[in-house]
Amino acid sequence: MLGTSAFEGGLNTAALGLVLHFAMSYAWSALFLAVAKRVARLARHPLVSGPLFGIVVFVCMRLIVLPLSAFPYAINFKPLATVLDLLSHMFLFGIPIAIAAHRSVADRSDKSLRSKTVRE
Repeated sequence: MLGTSAFEGGLNTAALGLVLHFAMSYAWSALFLAVAKRVARLARHPLVSGPLFGIVVFVCMRLIVLPLSAFPYAINFKPLATVLDLLSHMFLFGIPIAIAAHRSVADRSDKSLRSKTVRE
């Protein structure tokens, strides 16, 4: 977004990077929730869908976002760093999002069941 000047921006640029990082995380979370509301199986099995979602995010970030944002610098895939990054996306990113979606979808279905019961 800022090009090579991002390396000279100091604290303000670092803060912008942090905000953008969390904005992308929220966007990925919103995407998962939107899909989980339509594909109930994703919300029902967060310990399966979460790591799979983490893999999707990892691949998209590593193969699309990072190469675009790191230009003109090459992205490297050092084995240990790549494995740790993949595992963190699977278990520290994907699973919490999938569990939150599971709870959100379950809360919505519980409320709709309760409202149907009250109407009857």
